[in-house]
Formats: sequence, structure tokens, C-alpha cells
Amino acid sequence: MVKLTPKMPSATPGGMIDVAGMVAVKTVVEGMTAPYLGNDTLNSAAVKLIAAMAIDKFVGGKYGRIVAGGMVFDGAEDALGALGISGMAGGLGTKVGGLGRGGGEAADAW
Repeated sequence: MVKLTPKMPSATPGGMIDVAGMVAVKTVVEGMTAPYLGNDTLNSAAVKLIAAMAIDKFVGGKYGRIVAGGMVFDGAEDALGALGISGMAGGLGTKVGGLGRGGGEAADAW
């Protein structure tokens, strides 16, 4: 059994660079894997999360942690999307009482 001990980067310039690296990895991994695994599916989430655990275990170090962290971000996003959870949060501005609507969207239908 793999024991996950998450370690969030600190709120220092070095930690912020680590997070930016994770976001860059997430973006690249999502673009590279979408044609083969799909996006927002449980299958893609499982593959990315398992790959992240393998990278963290076998590569390790700072760069392994950055790559694994980016894959965890993408895998978690895929899992939430597959379960329909991420769509709920992203649409709150337009689905709850019209909050956050821009000027062009607030036209009266009558």
C-alpha cells in the first residue's frame, strides 16, 4: 500500500515557483493525454493518479515532486469532472440567481 504524505509548498518565492511548475506540468499532461485517455473521465483520472504515485516513488526529489504534483492536479480535476462536481462550481456565477452576469447576458427575455 502506498502511503501518501502530501506536502504543500510553502508560501515563499521558491514554493510559488514549485506550484507554477506543477501547473505547467498539469497543462502539458492534459494536452498530451487527452487524445488517448479523454478528459474528465474516471479512466483518465485513475491513470494520471497512478502515474503520479509511481513518479513520486521512483523518481522522487524536487523535480519528481513537481511532475507528480502536476499529474495529481490534473487527475483530481478529471475525477471531479467525471463525477460532475467541477461543473457545479464553475457555473455558479451564471446559474445562481444570475450573479456575475456580464452586461450582454443580462438582457430581459420579454
